[in-house]
Amino acid sequence: MGLAPAVSDGAGAADAGVAGDAAMNADVTVRVDAGGGGNLADRPIDTASGAADSQEAGTCESRCASGVCETNGDCRRCVEDQECKAGRVCGSGVCAPPCGDAGVACTGSFVCCNEHCIDTTFDPKHCGACNATCPATQFCANSSSPPICSSNVLANICKSKNATFLLDGLQADQEASGVVRQAIAARCTPSPMSMSVSQSVSAAINTTTGQPVGGGGELLVAVGGDSGQRLVGYLEKSGTSPVYNEYDGLNTLWFKRRDANNTIVATVTRSTLTSAHDYFLVELVFDPISGTRSLVLYGMDSPGTQAGAYYFANTILPSIATYTHSWYLYEWMGVGADGGAGPADMFTLLGSGM
Repeated sequence: MGLAPAVSDGAGAADAGVAGDAAMNADVTVRVDAGGGGNLADRPIDTASGAADSQEAGTCESRCASGVCETNGDCRRCVEDQECKAGRVCGSGVCAPPCGDAGVACTGSFVCCNEHCIDTTFDPKHCGACNATCPATQFCANSSSPPICSSNVLANICKSKNATFLLDGLQADQEASGVVRQAIAARCTPSPMSMSVSQSVSAAINTTTGQPVGGGGELLVAVGGDSGQRLVGYLEKSGTSPVYNEYDGLNTLWFKRRDANNTIVATVTRSTLTSAHDYFLVELVFDPISGTRSLVLYGMDSPGTQAGAYYFANTILPSIATYTHSWYLYEWMGVGADGGAGPADMFTLLGSGM
């Protein structure tokens, strides 16, 4: 599904500088959930004290959703009990001994739910209380107290306490990511705690496959297409995203809905794309395995991604309450000869949905 255009960025970056990032387009291994996601502070993966020197290192990639083992053999940011050592269980992304009458006492914001220490402030399976499970189309919104199940739509983009912006190493994508980050900080009330981090060291995803492991309460933001952003590649290849792109390898690309018929939302002829004409997708994706929400924004090429960031910051966010779907696809026509989006440009909605 990745593209291979002659220009960098967008749905298929050809820049040699992202060859390593594009390598994630190999087969995706999906871990099956048996516990809650984690909302741990994003930090670089410490291979010196973690998986690199552990006896588990050789199996971490296949055994752990995060691809990283702790020195004791537990998987970092676990998503199921089987990722923890014998006698330990996974609760809200953390391996720990079972809790309850015959087990340990939970500490901090964790409470004991079915022998698992759970953080009920963000866990979609225990949102606000044990066994208060959010429906499949909802997430545990924790921007205010108490946490409540809310629909996974753009209108609720601000309802996470933390936001991690993943950087793919492409200058155009990173500039667009900065525009989106500044807009969210200015428009969301309360503003989420946010940080930008290279996707190569982020603890919120598997740095090889792109699988999200951030967990409920943490919004991941990936600005850029599936060839550069590993998270976007994973969400599209694993069947998690509601919309995906498909390229014939020649001159035609389709945006398709992930429904029974793979309905075509738009057909794009690559030869018509210019510095002032492109398409871009904005979607909010919920990962049922880890409970992570991801905001994805990308154009076919760099101008489209940057136009999408401009439109998100200046049109979508100021009227965010009216955006009651999870995805929106636009065609952009710029009026400036030198490219770049502006208030006089034409943005045409091609489709939206859940």
